[in-house]
Amino acid sequence: MRSQNYGQHAVLVFESGEPVMATLKRWLAEYTISGGAFTAIGGLRQVTLKYFNTTTRVYEEREINEQLEVLHLTGNAGLLNGEPFVHAHITLGTRDYQTYGGHFGDGIVSPVLELALTRVGGVLTRRENAESGLTELYPEPPRFV
Repeated sequence: MRSQNYGQHAVLVFESGEPVMATLKRWLAEYTISGGAFTAIGGLRQVTLKYFNTTTRVYEEREINEQLEVLHLTGNAGLLNGEPFVHAHITLGTRDYQTYGGHFGDGIVSPVLELALTRVGGVLTRRENAESGLTELYPEPPRFV
């Protein structure tokens, strides 16, 4: 992956064969990003989509093993137990102009994925909500005013 920082913004270009989540989390850790929002477009293969079942409180996974176009990938980055955590949703297009969508588990880049990230001016932490069973975002107040 190659990247460039532009103040509060960054552009990341993932190369073919890279796993999105591991690569993104490694970059977030390297640059100590504690909060941000992103959007991306490109192509993926071997994608894992997830759907949160509110009855069982478990994510149901679906693997898709074909070339897909990333029509829209959007999400946020924060910290869970001090480590980078990414929450993202994705819409994917097939060769037959059909779409898949859902919570983005992971995917392998093919041929490229272009991501634009904007840092927030504070720390975004995640904590488990016992009622929903989800790890939810808890924006932290600024440390210095």
